[in-house]
Amino acid sequence: MADIGKKVFARFVPEALRSCADGAPAGTGTSRGEGRHVRIGSLIVVLLLVASVAHGQAPPGVMRGLDGAMMARVDGGGFQMGRDLLPGERADLMLEAPRHVVDVPTFFVDLTEVTNGQFARFVKEADYTTQAENDGTSSVWRGGEWVEVKGADWMHPEGPGSSLDRRMNVPVVHVSYNDALAYAKWCKKRLPTEAEWEKAARGTDARIWPWGNQPDPSRADCKERGIPSAMPVGSFPAGASPYGCLDMAGNVREWTLDYLNAYPGGAPQPELYGKRYRVVRGGAWPQSLADQRSYRREFRLPKHHESLTGFRCVWSETTVKAP
Repeated sequence: MADIGKKVFARFVPEALRSCADGAPAGTGTSRGEGRHVRIGSLIVVLLLVASVAHGQAPPGVMRGLDGAMMARVDGGGFQMGRDLLPGERADLMLEAPRHVVDVPTFFVDLTEVTNGQFARFVKEADYTTQAENDGTSSVWRGGEWVEVKGADWMHPEGPGSSLDRRMNVPVVHVSYNDALAYAKWCKKRLPTEAEWEKAARGTDARIWPWGNQPDPSRADCKERGIPSAMPVGSFPAGASPYGCLDMAGNVREWTLDYLNAYPGGAPQPELYGKRYRVVRGGAWPQSLADQRSYRREFRLPKHHESLTGFRCVWSETTVKAP
């Protein structure tokens, strides 16, 4: 076993199969209902492993993080990040161009976005209050537009009167960049860099979506499907990335560690680039598949929180600090 594998085994328990029967890991204080979600997530992992073998692929390394999340190993090496400009496109308007090769060390990434159930455990154990709760208001996507709603937060996604009933396995939203950082620190992980996120989503063959190069609304929670909300994580197993990561197209956008800056050789945009905006990836359920392409970049202020943005975490032997 490689050195990184030995170190990861010291921190994570490789128990995807066993957790299908046992539910939540011992000592976590996880309820029976939350344990059911863990078993469902573990079953998805097993199905992905079986599917990878059936297609002649090596099963991905799967570990469990300290927060109970199943994680997939992404081997180190280079991949093609971004995309080439198309004829007639302006370089100063294309955030995701030009295509370039990035070398990424080995890391482990959550197979799914962080759920309300996982975030609830963090809030309880860390006695944490989110920025939206402190602000007393948050942005909600309603009727095709943004509405600032008093009392909207991660526990009340649509505002007062809404709750997490039947949503414990849905991605947590109304979390700022700093809220996501706090969660990651609590479970001894971190947010993915932009390059890590994109490699986990599209692999090394420069595919457009996690599943390949053909648009397929059946593989993602997207505008074309007409589902008016985020779905429980793992609802679209056919949309898995080459590493088995789920919901990297659609469902909710995801915070990354990085500031929005130009790619090597990219055109400068002083009004956007610099230490101001953080990059979010993946697109959300009201967006079209075109807006959920794996190389597409969006951005938000770090203090921003709304009903369409969540996150997932990574862990690596290499120390990576937020810029």
